[in-house]
Amino acid sequence: MKNKSKYLFVTILFIFVAISINQAQDITDTIFQEKKLEFEISIKHEITDSIKSKMYLEFSNTLIESDVFYAKLYSDSAYNIASNLNNNNLLGLCYRTRGIIEYHTATYKKALENYLKADSCFALTDAEFIRADNYLKMSNVYVQISMPENAINYLNKAKSIFTKLKKDSELITVKNNYALILYTQKKIDKALQIFENINMENATAGQKINNFNNIAMIYSGKNKNQKAIYFYTQAEKIAKNIQDYNSLSVIYYNISLIYETKGELKKWFEITKKALFYSEKINYKEVIQNSYQNLYRYYKKTNNYEKALEFNLLSYEKEKEISKEKNKYDIQLLTIRHKYSEAQNKNKLNELEILNNQNNIKYLLIILVIVIIAFVLVLVYFLKNKKVKKNLLQKNKEIIKVEEEVIENAKEIVYLRPDKTEQIIYTKIIELFEHKEIFLNIELSQTMIAAKLNVRPTSISKTINKYHGHNYNDFVNKYRIKYAQTLLSSSVYDKYSIAGIAQLSGYKSKTTFNNSFKKITGLTPSFYRKNS
Repeated sequence: MKNKSKYLFVTILFIFVAISINQAQDITDTIFQEKKLEFEISIKHEITDSIKSKMYLEFSNTLIESDVFYAKLYSDSAYNIASNLNNNNLLGLCYRTRGIIEYHTATYKKALENYLKADSCFALTDAEFIRADNYLKMSNVYVQISMPENAINYLNKAKSIFTKLKKDSELITVKNNYALILYTQKKIDKALQIFENINMENATAGQKINNFNNIAMIYSGKNKNQKAIYFYTQAEKIAKNIQDYNSLSVIYYNISLIYETKGELKKWFEITKKALFYSEKINYKEVIQNSYQNLYRYYKKTNNYEKALEFNLLSYEKEKEISKEKNKYDIQLLTIRHKYSEAQNKNKLNELEILNNQNNIKYLLIILVIVIIAFVLVLVYFLKNKKVKKNLLQKNKEIIKVEEEVIENAKEIVYLRPDKTEQIIYTKIIELFEHKEIFLNIELSQTMIAAKLNVRPTSISKTINKYHGHNYNDFVNKYRIKYAQTLLSSSVYDKYSIAGIAQLSGYKSKTTFNNSFKKITGLTPSFYRKNS
């Protein structure tokens, strides 16, 4: 019985080999036809692989803002061609485009990996300008992942090349970025000095607007309101000349906040109306919603409660609209990620199929026979050893379990990129802390603040880091300890214990309060109370 089984198996084996030989011949014919078609098309259209790769890159860069999925597909196509050509300049451009796409979707580590690969390629060419521009992009990534020293290092590399090439406009960008890094490090005066000393003679209109806005922002933070308004006005003139309504709406909104702080109601109202006018022209929803809030506060301040209610409702409706759009964008981004993953898997399968088709048929048959013989030997061995077979089945189950875990762990949650108007987010955060004293809420969290501002939770810490130079916890503790100092200095609160003062200042734990108080003031709360 066993001998019959063996003969049957050998017969099936030879049938399988015969079928494989026939399929191999079919594959050979298919490859010949495909190569013939490719050759005919290339002659007909006279398009070189190098031109195709550049065209795909152009398509990819054009689609980054509107359709990330197809931007990635085109960049992958360009990369595949460039890899076959072994063209370092083209490969560098492909990696750079991939970096731009990853930066756009806020996957900063992947962006950095691609920029570094691009730099390695550009180093083997004479493409100095594009290499310097790549350094600028690397610097921006290091800013986002809170590594300012690395950011400055790559800015200096870019500066060296742009100086050599006499690229004045790009040098302005380098200085502007350097000043912004200093600003995030809380070196405010140094940042201001650089902004004010930038030679704007050869700057573009956009660079001039950006520079004046940055200077105004710093003066506003230093409570030098007149100077802030002056520089915002300079930015306003340029924006009007080029009809940059986006910049105009933001500029007017920022000026309106200054007049609100100064208590100049008429100017506050007039400038807010301008911000609303220009933001409605371009449907800049965030500024529209903020302007509605401004008008709500204005009418409330002037006791016109009917109008205040009207604009409060408008603000609420606009806020819901923004939230709905962001949720929709979330779903679209998740869909894009899924589609791209599927496309990548499909491309990998196609690549494997192409590689297999290109193998020499004779070697394929030799490998096939060797594999079949090995399979027969292993099969005979396992048929004679039930215990080993049981172990093999157990191992297969373990492998399947591991694969399922890998698949499960591979699921990702994709978040929106940070809000484009970080200055507005920062302004609203300051408003919550300065005017609404949100820090007194014991349950305060980044999620709570993000919900009030309708942004991602991670945007809160990034914005605070960028514009205030502190991490989130230090930022909150600063306000709470300042408030606690006021209570400890007041005789009205003498009857409260230190634990009571801690709770009034927003702390759940007395220990946490004591540690934070000592870290910021260098004193214990008890000592401060006795000596204040």
